Amino acid sequence: MSKQIATKSIRLTTSRRSAKGTRVRNGIPYSYLHYLLEAEKVQLSRDLHDGFGQELTILKMGLAEIMRANRSNHRLRAQCRKLSSLVDNLIENVRRVSTDLYPSLLGEDGLFPTLEWYFGRFERQTGLRCRWRRTKPEPETQTDKATQIFRIVQEALTNVARHAQAKAIEVDTAVRNGEFILAIRDDGKGIDREKITDYRSIGLVNMKERARIIGGRLDISASHSQGTVVRLAIPLRHCSAVFGTSQNQEIVQKLNEALAEQLRLITHGKAIHEEIRSLKRESAKK
Repeated sequence: MSKQIATKSIRLTTSRRSAKGTRVRNGIPYSYLHYLLEAEKVQLSRDLHDGFGQELTILKMGLAEIMRANRSNHRLRAQCRKLSSLVDNLIENVRRVSTDLYPSLLGEDGLFPTLEWYFGRFERQTGLRCRWRRTKPEPETQTDKATQIFRIVQEALTNVARHAQAKAIEVDTAVRNGEFILAIRDDGKGIDREKITDYRSIGLVNMKERARIIGGRLDISASHSQGTVVRLAIPLRHCSAVFGTSQNQEIVQKLNEALAEQLRLITHGKAIHEEIRSLKRESAKK
């Protein structure tokens, strides 16, 4: 089955989940579809970095060569410097988007180094203090599971920066009773209890879903005087498990085949309607 159809199946399934906050129907495992979606982000991140990023670098080198070959043409050199500055901005934006899609540190160094990098970046971008009390050693975590944990942290900190009016964030990680525990606390204004369970709170729904598909649980508690606490707990045996089982792959294949059949029927139906309209036009002319 083509990659395009596989991507469409992911989009249809995830959007239905996000819009209604309900479980996926027909027994389709959301976890594996979500895993495939993250794989698409990884590929797109690499394409941006290795393709577009490298071409921009070559363009910058070409501008530098033009400047060296035209040392006496001050007007041309000034224009090249402006263009080179624009290229620098484009290169930085490509790197930022690529990193947001998928931090390469996750695959290279693991979860904890990626979190340490992200907390530092978050502080520089927002001005919010982010203190991390970490457990040692780092629990063994498969890359696909580490990606989901990182996305939960990313969403939680983004919510704090946008809505909490907080001054500081504390992150605690620990291993207790066979579980990996991650807790995020802020000193902001808190969140209304109704929003915690509201399916229209897409960010919170996505965080809970990410926790569920890696076998964990996510609890959110809030107080108007003590801010908000997001607590993630994952059994260690789930941290080291792999998503891509043959059963999930078989179900996704069946989903793709069903979608392809639906697309065929839609195309056939459009052709019939077009033929009917054509006959009506010919009849009207007579």
